[in-house]
Amino acid sequence: MQPSEVVEYNSVIKEDIACMIYALLVLGL
Repeated sequence: MQPSEVVEYNSVIKEDIACMIYALLVLGL
């Protein structure tokens, strides 16, 4: 994999995790 692909892949994972945490916070309220 190219370094740029790795960075792009990591950013996507971070966005997915952020969405999951946000959803948990919203559901928890």
